[in-house]
Amino acid sequence: MCGIFGIIASPDSLLTSKDLRAGVLKAFHESERRGKDSSGAMHISTQKIAVTKSPARGKDLIKTKIFQELLAGALNDYERGETFIFFGHTRMATHGSPDIDVNNQPVLSDRSVVLHNGIIVNFEEILEDTSELKREHEVDSEIIPLLIDNFRRTGYSEMDSVVKTSKSIVGANTFLYLNSNSNSAYLNSSNGSLYVLENESKGLFAFASEKQTLDKILLEIKYASPGGDVYQPMRDLPLEVKFGNYTSLRAKSLASNKVGSIASEREIINIRKLNDSAKLSSDSFSRNARREFSPDFHSKIPNFRDLLRCTRCILPRNYPHLSFDENGVCKLCLSYGTFPQYGTEKLKRDLDIQQGKKYLIPISGGRDSCYVLHYAVKELNLETVAFTYDWGFVTDIARRNISRMCGELGVEHILVAADLKMKRSNVQKNVSAWLKKPHLGMIPLFMAGDKDFFRFASEVKNELNLSNSLFGMTRFEPAGFKTGFAGIKETNQYEKTFDLGVLNKVKLTAYYSKQSLLNPSYLNSSLIDSLSGYYSYYMRKIDYLQLYDYINWNEQETLSKIKSEYGWESSPHTKNSWRIGDASAPFYNYLYSYFAGFTENDVYLSNLIREKQITREHAMELILDYNFPDEHGFLTYCELIGLDPYLVLSKIHKSIGFTEGEDF
Repeated sequence: MCGIFGIIASPDSLLTSKDLRAGVLKAFHESERRGKDSSGAMHISTQKIAVTKSPARGKDLIKTKIFQELLAGALNDYERGETFIFFGHTRMATHGSPDIDVNNQPVLSDRSVVLHNGIIVNFEEILEDTSELKREHEVDSEIIPLLIDNFRRTGYSEMDSVVKTSKSIVGANTFLYLNSNSNSAYLNSSNGSLYVLENESKGLFAFASEKQTLDKILLEIKYASPGGDVYQPMRDLPLEVKFGNYTSLRAKSLASNKVGSIASEREIINIRKLNDSAKLSSDSFSRNARREFSPDFHSKIPNFRDLLRCTRCILPRNYPHLSFDENGVCKLCLSYGTFPQYGTEKLKRDLDIQQGKKYLIPISGGRDSCYVLHYAVKELNLETVAFTYDWGFVTDIARRNISRMCGELGVEHILVAADLKMKRSNVQKNVSAWLKKPHLGMIPLFMAGDKDFFRFASEVKNELNLSNSLFGMTRFEPAGFKTGFAGIKETNQYEKTFDLGVLNKVKLTAYYSKQSLLNPSYLNSSLIDSLSGYYSYYMRKIDYLQLYDYINWNEQETLSKIKSEYGWESSPHTKNSWRIGDASAPFYNYLYSYFAGFTENDVYLSNLIREKQITREHAMELILDYNFPDEHGFLTYCELIGLDPYLVLSKIHKSIGFTEGEDF
């Protein structure tokens, strides 16, 4: 879930130093959308492998003196007749803090170096099963050089060792590996997230995690036919890139397992760590400072059994704008219409399935979107590209599930990573503002930053010229109380699962504006982000289909399929499998539980009752588990946004949750 890239140009390539410099800088700019947590670069010459890395994003790294000197050194070597070899990495941190140098890429292990994009789901199991491997870092990428070097010690060739390693690691993983005493580098991808340009006659070899990134690099270096010679190597068949004798370039996917010619061992130089990382503010909270949490965390939550509820579903009497008849049945039950099910044949027609076309499958790591990817590949036989927008609150469990699914299915994964520090800072500002003057109608503002998901999905679909997008939202999800607490009465169903009527969109805008004037703390740097999210969520034209408008959604069938076939992982901290991919859910659901006595789970289970998938009695049993506060999730969320969870909890318990005088 990072971006890797590289440019190799032989001395007779006819590329100028100016072109190569522009290509490297363009590569960092284009790859950065795959990760902004840290970055790194590597230059290889006849004598050394020079590495530099930084906890800063790529666009900041390339401005530093150290990077400029590294690139200048590579260009000077090229002008003196050596092959230009320059690799780079932009990281979205999944294992290991980016503030610790050894966790950033390129990862160094003894005499080996690796650039890695992805998540190795089984790295802990490998360590447990292979006692010879001695882990030194937190980052999962370290397993790759450890395994390769271990296989080589037992007599395997370098190529064989790379092949065996690629088959040992589980998940969607793309990596470049090289050893200081070898004359080759090895590229491998388990799911197709690797594009290569190979033109021996022009002395050029280049690669990147995404095709559009590589195309833009080639345009920048004025390559004659950008994109025309670009291809995806076969999955899990490593590509050996030989550095040769530095007079010509040779790159090919080897059928034999012969080890390439050995050059004199190069010195690995890890240039000092750059001090560009943003320091945590003095009021930030470190997860290392965890202490015993308040016993009031659970005891303050109302008893869910004591709520007066609809006699047909389980929605409570205090659900905003909801009326009940003389028998205690809510209006939603009385007016309920079955969700549309258009059928598989209509789905195929609407998708316009044709040979040679590809389709975008947005995947969050949750159960519904993971099943959509399975269904698209296994049931519809679609050529697919998976897409994830990580705005800083995608859980580690979700990331592992994405890696499992894409790796097992061999599906290319496009990741767009936001500036996670900026996003989390924006959320912190809005949560802090909310705690000063709590109002339930303003809670959705905490999640505004993830709504650009829809915009980026459209952009990726258009970039790759994909035929259509198939999303995994269900009609069981919309929880009208979230806008209901903002004074919006909305009971209609729309083509877009999450939508409002035009008049209610105006009312909602007016509500947010009013609350911001009443509480000026909302007028902060997050405004642009929130407005962008609002537009993406409510205003953008629908350009996607939803699988569960066509086929029946059934929780048990969905979970059974993805768990048995892919080892899909749920959270150990809750019995509810919904929202396990969203790190914000435990926090906002705690607020709704504490102040209103119910959460979105009450809505979800009530919809299942109306669809006759479960009984009311079963739903009442489930809600006790589903709404039980997730202490671990609450703590983690506060830590992500840099607030002390103990102080936050204290402020929540001292609040009343409503603006005085307003009636819902």
